[in-house]
Amino acid sequence: MAEMSISSLRGKWAQGIQPRHFTWILKDQIAVCERLGGKGSNHRPVRRQEEIVWVLNNNFDLTISMIPGNHNLQAYKELGLAHRHWPVADDQEPTFLMPRIYEQMGIALDNNKRMLMHRLSLGDTMMGFFGGFLIWGDYLEAPTETFVMVERLFGRQIGPRGRSIINTIYESDHRKANLPVDEPEDESSD
Repeated sequence: MAEMSISSLRGKWAQGIQPRHFTWILKDQIAVCERLGGKGSNHRPVRRQEEIVWVLNNNFDLTISMIPGNHNLQAYKELGLAHRHWPVADDQEPTFLMPRIYEQMGIALDNNKRMLMHRLSLGDTMMGFFGGFLIWGDYLEAPTETFVMVERLFGRQIGPRGRSIINTIYESDHRKANLPVDEPEDESSD
């Protein structure tokens, strides 16, 4: 079945459907959800299209797939959804790639970009990832308050993997506050 053109959608179909488990991490700046269209045997191309329409209609500047595989990327391209692929694996060492992704997220935020990030599901790795981001960006200071905040945002208890990611980012020197700052050039004349 060929996907319809978004411009041909009318009525309630033109509004799209909010993605599953949509949650704001930073209100009106960074949101997270399950993979657009669902996961595994529940994935439906029609639902994916409806959710992409919703993302487009809700003024997200960038959709970021954190799925290790390239799922959905072709559909995003075909439907004109600005996207990036920043894969995060469940067994990934937190200080290897996550701080680089956090830096890219920080740059996007500094440029007032509204981001929607997703993975197949919003499990422990995602909870830890976003908890780590909240510590990395100095939105929260301590792991214990971060555990509580992440559990509130995701509506479930954080597990050992998520706690480990948050603690690792907290204990590392890979924090926004530790990034080198470009010093302004001295314009004094000799």
